[in-house]
Amino acid sequence: MDLSPLTGATRLPADDRARVTVGSLVVYQDEVSNETEQVVIVPHAEADFTAGRISADSPLARALLRHAIDDPVRASTPGGVRRLRIMSIKGSA
Repeated sequence: MDLSPLTGATRLPADDRARVTVGSLVVYQDEVSNETEQVVIVPHAEADFTAGRISADSPLARALLRHAIDDPVRASTPGGVRRLRIMSIKGSA
């Protein structure tokens, strides 16, 4: 493969920020109410909303997945659109 057109190209640094994945404990702040909440994103079979374990298939989890700390997130939930900001992420709960 001829790579000559890439001569002089600048490699961008990889984004090595922690990202929300299934198994993450996520602390986020609602940007309207300023309330802080935490959830653990789990597979559907392990979900228990009352224990703070939400299904990866839920609207909130789908909105949080793949985001990093300080990312603004818009979550379309049954209660309406929520504007959130991720405060911290821990790999596994």
